[in-house]
Amino acid sequence: MSSPLESSRAPFAYERIYEEIRDAILRGTYRPGERLPSTRATAQVRGVARVTAVEAYDRLISEGYLETARGSGTFVSRSLPEELLRAQSVPSRTAASETRLPLSDYSCRVPIAPSEVQAQRGVISFASWMVREEDFPLKQWARLITRHARSLGSGQLSYPHGPAGHPRLRELIAQYLREARGVRCTAADVVVVSGSQQALDLAARLLLNPGDTVAMEEPGYHGVRGVFQAHGMTIAPVPVDRDGIVTARLAVLRGVRAVFVTPSHQFPTGAALSLERRLELLRWARAHQAAIIEDDFDSEYRYGGRPLPALQGLEPDAPVVYAGTFSNALFPALRLGYLVAPPGLSELFANAKFLVDRHTAPFQQAVVADFIESGQFHRHLRRTRTLYAERHAALSRALETEFGERAERFGAPAGLQMMVRVHSPYRDEELLTRCRAEGVEPILAARFFTTPPPSGYLMLSFAALGVRSIREGVKRMRRAIT
Repeated sequence: MSSPLESSRAPFAYERIYEEIRDAILRGTYRPGERLPSTRATAQVRGVARVTAVEAYDRLISEGYLETARGSGTFVSRSLPEELLRAQSVPSRTAASETRLPLSDYSCRVPIAPSEVQAQRGVISFASWMVREEDFPLKQWARLITRHARSLGSGQLSYPHGPAGHPRLRELIAQYLREARGVRCTAADVVVVSGSQQALDLAARLLLNPGDTVAMEEPGYHGVRGVFQAHGMTIAPVPVDRDGIVTARLAVLRGVRAVFVTPSHQFPTGAALSLERRLELLRWARAHQAAIIEDDFDSEYRYGGRPLPALQGLEPDAPVVYAGTFSNALFPALRLGYLVAPPGLSELFANAKFLVDRHTAPFQQAVVADFIESGQFHRHLRRTRTLYAERHAALSRALETEFGERAERFGAPAGLQMMVRVHSPYRDEELLTRCRAEGVEPILAARFFTTPPPSGYLMLSFAALGVRSIREGVKRMRRAIT
């Protein structure tokens, strides 16, 4: 124990003593069963108060590095904690002896998760689903996190209020959905989930059986398509036009148990489902005892007029599972969403969620509840709605300036992405390669179609880009494509 205290990076003297003794034990300088000097002797050698040495020894004893014998002193433990955490080595098997576990039918249907495109330095990425840090009130968010972290107690270490979510957050979500989206619900109808993807998976599990047919917009959200396929459902594509899903096509389908729609802002085309078709869809669902799964993923961001009310709220007791998320309004890494169950089914959805992950992180639920209750959520929406409206307009103007009639834009002024079709002589993969060579990264929209479309369909995500970057990115696309 001759190494000077000043050589350690630990901020307190007792921590430096603890680290030096622990390191000496792990290096073998002190062997198991060896007696250590007394705390008084250690304090004298190091020039510290005895209480400092006692604190270091107490920590080493509590972690299992030292043990005491009454009247005999302090000794290095014969079984060190590292040994208890390290598995005994076993001979490795040869490749010939390895066997492959039999897998379920479900495992064979699980699609490969799409990899997130990491933008290279100097590349303007229209492929990012992230938000800009400067667009989010990080300081206010950090204060809320700090406040909850300081108040952590034993009550936060046990299971929370139940699988349906924090009661205060459920009440705030219900109030927000009634006021902003016209959803018919109370807090009892709301189930907090770990992102809307979990809500869609629960709906598939509870409403459909393997082999059932589910109708889906074409093109449509590939995330839920993967869910349906993995569960063994048959997907019936229904075309989308400028008024949303063509509901008249549902009449010719047989045995459809559910239909998945994004009526407020169709993904990926951006079309809004007309009121006439919304009512027709509800009539069809009632007549065929089918469910409607409504994904309201980015309804907060509509730039031309008031937000469209949710399909769920058009009629009392509508056969609709309504799913929403905070990923677009706040940030994707939050992984916090919600569903509004059809009448009488919220407890069933909560019980099914309990089987999957017990509960969504209670700490995050409490922070989001504070964020909403304090008014910061609504202020954030007002601010970002203005920012994203400017970026959407900048993208539209840049496409018009650079491409003119060679680029067809789809959808109403809403959302955080825009689907376009550019007319060029190149196939999709070559088009993407040329764009990357120019330092711009679009998304090939073909991934959202079940039947490959003609070349040139692109998805441009603009929320993470400033106006100047949007303009420059479109210029680079024009150089690559023309």
